[in-house]
Amino acid sequence: MRYLAISGGRCWYWSRYRPGFDSWNSAYDQSIILTRWRLPQCNQRRTTSAPVVVIDISARAWSVFRAFPLDVPQFGVSPEIGITNLPSRIHLDRPGTFAHAETLPDRRRLEVQAWVQAVWIEWSDGSPSTSHSLGTAVGDPGEIRHTYRLKSCPPEYRANHLDGAKCHPAHDRYPVTVTFEWTARYRAGGSWQQLGSINRPTSTRYDVDEVLGVLSS
Repeated sequence: MRYLAISGGRCWYWSRYRPGFDSWNSAYDQSIILTRWRLPQCNQRRTTSAPVVVIDISARAWSVFRAFPLDVPQFGVSPEIGITNLPSRIHLDRPGTFAHAETLPDRRRLEVQAWVQAVWIEWSDGSPSTSHSLGTAVGDPGEIRHTYRLKSCPPEYRANHLDGAKCHPAHDRYPVTVTFEWTARYRAGGSWQQLGSINRPTSTRYDVDEVLGVLSS
């Protein structure tokens, strides 16, 4: 089969004959890709009646999920400058949820829903990433907290200062990364089916210092 043909603007099928997009000509590659993405495949045993539409429901649901404008985390860390051995806290805005419904060419109704299943925090000091439910993450301020043991320092300070050993060996600021784990489900006239997950991360650079006590005279 050489040519990708479109039947009535509703579905596509492969054909030995024109008209259609010529798969042997690379100039038609983009048109073939877009057509196969936008339209379902027809039943290739063509008759005088309308073609039977074959739809991959999960593939269509996944394309809807990918098209949602999934939020990245909007967050802050307090205090503005961290202090070693005292907790730093994440403050996180609540993301929205998404829902989509459409009528498929075979007249079934496809529904897709997406929400944040989990919030992941990477503190970048060698400690394991932590996972939190969305309710915990955007609940009372300070629910997500972490204590840094080493301050962040420029390379010159680490190499030359007497207190260089108190610095993290690599970071002049800690890259704190927060990731939304977006999860989706779908149904087309039946029960809900899990679709999968997409991660959306964002990062900030966080300075951590230390406070030293000084005896007054």
